[in-house]
Amino acid sequence: MNEETDSVDILLELINKELGGWPILEGATWNNSTFNLSNMLLKIAEYNLNAIYTIITINDEQNSSLYVAGIGQGSLGLAQPESYASENALTKSYQQWMKDLAMTLTNVTSMIDDDVTSIFELEKKIAEVSWTTAEQIARQKDNVRTTVGNLSNTINSSIDFSKHFRHVYQLANVTLNDTEHVIVGELEYLRNVSNIITQYSSRTLQNYFIWRFMMTLIDYMPKQFRATKQQFTQTLDGTVSEEKRTVTCSANINSLMGFALSRPYVLKYFDENARNESLIMIENIRNTFIEMINQSNWMDSISKIKAMAKARAVVENVGYPDYVTSSNVTKLEKDYADYKFNLSYFQNGLTIAKLTAKNNYRLLRQSVDRQTWVFAPTKMEAAYNPPLNSMGEILFFLI
Repeated sequence: MNEETDSVDILLELINKELGGWPILEGATWNNSTFNLSNMLLKIAEYNLNAIYTIITINDEQNSSLYVAGIGQGSLGLAQPESYASENALTKSYQQWMKDLAMTLTNVTSMIDDDVTSIFELEKKIAEVSWTTAEQIARQKDNVRTTVGNLSNTINSSIDFSKHFRHVYQLANVTLNDTEHVIVGELEYLRNVSNIITQYSSRTLQNYFIWRFMMTLIDYMPKQFRATKQQFTQTLDGTVSEEKRTVTCSANINSLMGFALSRPYVLKYFDENARNESLIMIENIRNTFIEMINQSNWMDSISKIKAMAKARAVVENVGYPDYVTSSNVTKLEKDYADYKFNLSYFQNGLTIAKLTAKNNYRLLRQSVDRQTWVFAPTKMEAAYNPPLNSMGEILFFLI
């Protein structure tokens, strides 16, 4: 297999056959009658692309024993809305990246400049109605709880979100009924962005969605195409050279299969006594904390009882879950049953995107297990998960 050519062939075939083509590569020959917004939104959801909006399965704040579907603001190519406020080195290098990437994929260059300008103008409009991170945090209480059947009425846009929601979760064979709850975040944004996309041509929308799709896949592409991103990356964060491919590949495996990856390391190197000592230390801290609550004079008795009960209920995840070292590897085999890869790094990138999306959607039908390790031992140092009242601590590093 020639990775340098095969990945490009796979990409172009996918874009042309599944996604309706990329107008910027086809110039005036692109057929705008092939564009269907509903189909495009479903396709990008299948590949875990959160352009325009995000659909995510989360813990239900009203009942932490359940999962609930949620929809909210999507991502931007430049991440923060503030980045689009004025023309600067970052916005220029971002647009140059679009142009350079397109020119590596086509000899039809007559409309590239105009298309790049239109793509950026659309995203700039979306950025204008996007909430900043600070606004999202400050306005979490503005989240709206509705139902699947009433979702379209709640958002009140030209997009049939109730129908779309059902189709998205069906990608993971999850059937939604009308009475299931949905948490709507950034409602004002969703209404505004839905209105914005109705004001742009099918060509601009198609160009934008495929561009955002390309952004997510660029790191899986051959060096010639990754090189088009380098100037943008340097402007964004000062990185002057690309990370070694071996580092990128190992990081991907660590991110995807951290529990399986940690197993051989734990079995060979980890000291079980260190884990037990940490558990004892945590229990001592817990007991001391409970004693401090009990002796406090600023809390009433009811508050003390609730605080101590919560402290006793904290789940501590230390080092690694027991099944990682168990002779019974059934759970690991089950968890990674769908992770089927081949020799094409790019094709594997597509597989990863679809698996990530499916795992998100199928989570809705799974039971909330407070003992679940949210992060693999290879990834985290320490974390507290409020909905599950669980604490994780890492005692070794694999990366």
